Amino acid sequence: MLKNKLWTDLFLIPASLVGIGTIIIILMIFSAFVCFLTDNCSDLSPFTAIALATGTFCSGFVCGRYRRKRGLFEGLLCGSIIYLILLAAGTLYIGFFSSLSIKKLLISAIFGAIGGVFGVNTKYPRSLYQ
Repeated sequence: MLKNKLWTDLFLIPASLVGIGTIIIILMIFSAFVCFLTDNCSDLSPFTAIALATGTFCSGFVCGRYRRKRGLFEGLLCGSIIYLILLAAGTLYIGFFSSLSIKKLLISAIFGAIGGVFGVNTKYPRSLYQ
């Protein structure tokens, strides 16, 4: 039985926050890399795609590891929620139609689902169980 009710009722919120935090940290590392080591800032889309894929994978992994069921579906939900958060932030910053991207949706959904499957297939986290 789970000790913490947070993972039984509101499982998408902490998993999505882990994913957003991971994306922010990776983007800060990549921005420092670009700022200090390169002179050309023209094409940064591979860096953002790597950060998005890693963040949604971590989100799905955390959700699947602590929920222990329906990893594919719940990882897909985590990836979709992260995409919606990024869409809302992009809408506020650059406009709705400019921030829509099928590539971002596919990356976040696929890597979230993969992370959920990997999370379900790992060992049980002993810290959450009595």
